[in-house]
Amino acid sequence: MSWPDAPFIPGGTTFELQVEPRLCGGIEERSLFGGWTLAAFADAAQAASGRHLRSLSAAFIERIPDGALLTVSTTAQRTGGQMSLLRVEATTGDTLVATGQAWVGPRAGTAQATSAAPVVPPPDECEPRSYAGVLTRGLTALMDVRVAGVERGSADEPRTQLWARLTSGLSFECAVAMVSDHVPYLAMRVMPHVRTTPTLDASVRIVGEAAADWLLLDVRLDADDGGYAVGRVSIWDADGRPVAEAQQTMRLVLRA
Repeated sequence: MSWPDAPFIPGGTTFELQVEPRLCGGIEERSLFGGWTLAAFADAAQAASGRHLRSLSAAFIERIPDGALLTVSTTAQRTGGQMSLLRVEATTGDTLVATGQAWVGPRAGTAQATSAAPVVPPPDECEPRSYAGVLTRGLTALMDVRVAGVERGSADEPRTQLWARLTSGLSFECAVAMVSDHVPYLAMRVMPHVRTTPTLDASVRIVGEAAADWLLLDVRLDADDGGYAVGRVSIWDADGRPVAEAQQTMRLVLRA
C-alpha cells in the first residue's frame, strides 16, 4: 500500500510519497493539501526516530503539484533520553518545497484542560463540510469532516467548530497534524473577497491523546491586515479532553 494508506517504514531517514489527486485541492491548480504535508512531516519524524510527535512547525515554500514525487528527509539535531529534535525537509526533484522541525518523545498521555471544550452536537448529527473547487472522492474516503458549528461563521465572530477523523492507516499524531489544517477553511468562508489562502507556515503541539478517532476542532481567525491572516485551532477529543493546539499564517489572495 502507498502512503497515506500505510505509514512510512520505520528505520530510515528519507521517505518518498507520490502526490495523488486524492491528496490535492485547489481552485485553479491542483496541489497537495498543506495538512498532508504536515502529516508526512509527522510520519517521517516518527519513522526516523522511533518516537512520537509532540511538536511540529513547518514553512511552505513552493506549491507541491499533483503528480509530483515528494521526498521527505529528516536530520537529527539533538537526541536525548526523552526527547529528540529533527529537521525535516521536503523536495520535489532539486527544489525545496517545505521545511520544518519536529520534537518527538514519549506518546502523549491524558491532558488536563484549563478551559472547557465547546458544546456541540455529536458527529452523527452533523453534516459534512463543504470544499471549494473540485473534490475527488478519494479525499473524503481518507478524511471525514463534519460541521459542528455554523459553517460560515461571520466577519464579527470568525469562528466555527468541526468534527474530524482520518480514515487512512496513519498514526494518531499524523491525524492530528492533518486535521489541524483548517484555518484556511474558515478564512474562505468569512472573507468572500478572498480567492485563495495559501499557507505560509503552520505549527501543531500535541498535549494529550484521544479516547476515540473523532476530534473536535475549534477554529478561530485571530487577525488579518487585508493581505495576511493568522488563526488557530484548538483540538479536543470526543470526551472534551485537550489534544492539541495549532496555528497558521496565510496569505490572502484577493478576487479580481
